Amino acid sequence: MKGINLGQSPTEPIGTRIRRLRRAAGFNSREDLATAIGSPTVTAAVIKNIEAGRKADMSVVHLFEIAYAIGVSPLVLLLDFAHPNRSATIAGLGPNFSGATNNDLDDWLTEPAAYAPLAFGTDNYRELLPEVQQMYVAREYRIASLAAKVTVENVDHARVNMRDNGRNNVQIENHLEDLRIRAAQSEQILRITVRTAESLGMDLTEGD
Repeated sequence: MKGINLGQSPTEPIGTRIRRLRRAAGFNSREDLATAIGSPTVTAAVIKNIEAGRKADMSVVHLFEIAYAIGVSPLVLLLDFAHPNRSATIAGLGPNFSGATNNDLDDWLTEPAAYAPLAFGTDNYRELLPEVQQMYVAREYRIASLAAKVTVENVDHARVNMRDNGRNNVQIENHLEDLRIRAAQSEQILRITVRTAESLGMDLTEGD
């Protein structure tokens, strides 16, 4: 597996950041972290080499396992969010990444939706590929599902308030009507998203 070269950020090497976050998470020793990870590929010796900068690169598996055990996003280990507008200095990246800031790489890795254009990587970004569209729709579906759920819960809460405070409470009635409109809008967005997902051959069912 091709690794991620550790390099150095403007303030500290990634290994140093991992050591600091490990300790902040309550793992006083590398053995404690390795035990929490529970994977034979991420031993205390591997963690020691990563933290000391002696390991030339870190695999995606190492990045994911360590980040999960510490309780942060892998991006928190990889990028320097203390200096978001400085150039990201992940050693080993070629000229395509020259001048890309930590914010640029964060946007590139987490592009939220089709309506949020990238500031980096746009020259050859194949936005119309089905896989890219599926990424957009998967994210939109999560957002739409959550919005619909929260709106329904708010409608139920408003109905309880109306029942407890009397049906002639104009303020509650107006609030409830506003929530009903929002609920209808959320459901419509969700239906459109589901139809789009189906047209892209996506499976939105839960589980395997």
